[in-house]
Amino acid sequence: PINFWGAFNAWWRSELDRTGNRPTAVEINVWHDTEAENTWPERIRPNAKATRVHAKCLRSVDSVRAYFRTYRAVRKGVRTRAGEDDEDEAEDDGSTSEDD
Repeated sequence: PINFWGAFNAWWRSELDRTGNRPTAVEINVWHDTEAENTWPERIRPNAKATRVHAKCLRSVDSVRAYFRTYRAVRKGVRTRAGEDDEDEAEDDGSTSEDD
């Protein structure tokens, strides 16, 4: 379901902001014990271990934004360099679009 981990992610990030540290396994277990029943229906409720495994992947919102800014910049640079390489090769063999 959309936003399945939303409540947990919000809590996890608020703890990261509040303490400056990632929540510990014990803190995650306590959250799960107190909040899981109100967060997910029983038939799809993840157990505490699945919640801890999910938490390993979490990062702060700023960290995620920085990652994707860097990723996009690298991708843009790769495409730009690839395009420049193609133009250089066209000049080297004496062919240009103006010759056509």
